[in-house]
Amino acid sequence: MSVQTFNYPRRTAILGFAAGMSLPRTALGQGTEAIGQVERVQGEARAERAGGNASLQGGHPVFADDLVQTGPLSRLSLIFADQSHLTLGENAEVLIDEFVYRGNRENDVVALAWTSGAFLSVSGAIARARAEAVSVRTPVATIGIRGTEFWGGRLERDFEVLVIEGRVVVANAGGSVELSPGETTAVIDGATAPAAAAIMPADRRTRAFATVTFAP
Repeated sequence: MSVQTFNYPRRTAILGFAAGMSLPRTALGQGTEAIGQVERVQGEARAERAGGNASLQGGHPVFADDLVQTGPLSRLSLIFADQSHLTLGENAEVLIDEFVYRGNRENDVVALAWTSGAFLSVSGAIARARAEAVSVRTPVATIGIRGTEFWGGRLERDFEVLVIEGRVVVANAGGSVELSPGETTAVIDGATAPAAAAIMPADRRTRAFATVTFAP
């Protein structure tokens, strides 16, 4: 199958920090080192963590085990210590289930658990060093990362994945499918195999990107 190229509206600014750099500690994450920080917030976003809930604003730290949520008409962009990025659309919920980055290929790991909303994931140093160390779990499938940029969410009923760069493997109890740039799959439930890889039509790509794009 030939791969079609398409344009994606890239972020215009990144509030980055050096990989491995120490970030502030907080009372809510007492004794815990932050694993990333908020780049940008549009609307309402918060993190549920041990000790209480925290409203998220630009520059705020995030921690492993944070349950990150956005409100209606909201967007949230996070950057992690390995320079990976996660953007959430409105009414999204993602658990930062595990994040370890010490520059050690054997032990570094990223595991996210998605529940709702749309998201855009851009891999960082961990995925580039060892792709199998990075995964995104959803209620219907697990997404294995191959050093990539991809979108996930629901445009209608089914959960869909669209690859922008690199490759991903979408797998569940029913089977698996590998996606290349420009390809998408849809997943009905955890027992039914993901749909065969296909090129997402231009109008649906536009709708998908809009779910994670900040307002001007």
